[in-house]
Amino acid sequence: MNTIWTILVSIGGTSIVTIGIVKWLSGLVQSKIQMSWDHTYKKELEIIKANLTSNQETVKLAFSNLSSNNQKLLEKQIVAVEEIWNHIIKLREGLSPVRMYLSSIPPQEYNEPNEDYFKLFSYKELDENEMNEYKREHKRIEIHRLYVGEYIYNLFGIYRGFILRLRIKFDNHKKANNITEWHTDQHLISIVDHILGDQIRDINIASPGSLNNCIDMIETKILFEIEKLISGSESTEKNYIKARKLMELNFEERDNALKK
Repeated sequence: MNTIWTILVSIGGTSIVTIGIVKWLSGLVQSKIQMSWDHTYKKELEIIKANLTSNQETVKLAFSNLSSNNQKLLEKQIVAVEEIWNHIIKLREGLSPVRMYLSSIPPQEYNEPNEDYFKLFSYKELDENEMNEYKREHKRIEIHRLYVGEYIYNLFGIYRGFILRLRIKFDNHKKANNITEWHTDQHLISIVDHILGDQIRDINIASPGSLNNCIDMIETKILFEIEKLISGSESTEKNYIKARKLMELNFEERDNALKK
């Protein structure tokens, strides 16, 4: 550009023609610069577009994998809760004669000769074979612990302990001809209180149907927690905090029971 300017000055750089040539040359240079910039810009724009497309594909793939993983997790959770609920059904069936006896016969008649009732309700003691079957099933459920979360797992464990304690206590009291109302066992009452909390106020513990009401409410609570698990409406952190609180209450009650 300096060379061109020197030539123009030597031939009379102040003329109108000279000025016109300078403008023309300046415009030509600017045009070339603009073309060069446009080329570079378009090239960079194409690179950005290519990267954006690539990133979009990566995001789509990530969402696809996430959706696939969520589906697999959901399938495992469904299998796990089915195992738990099947075990609950068996526990209920085993306790059914005891529930019927305690809720249909007045407490003052518990220890009268009631063998006809026991036959009618298909009562049988909790024997070693049945207990071993419960243990085997519990081991299978242990495998699914990862997928149901700590709260449901511990809630189920406490419920299981509640049902088995009821049966064992009833069997022992029947042998000793000393069947008592279920709520005289303070450990059982504490379990119900820990699980149901304020809901226990809605139950008249001294009423004949109180045991059935408590069991039904605990099972409803387990079902409610299962629904939240499957729907994903509760975070893992919140689930863990609830589980820790439940375990602490359970450990505290066990310690109190041992001290007594």
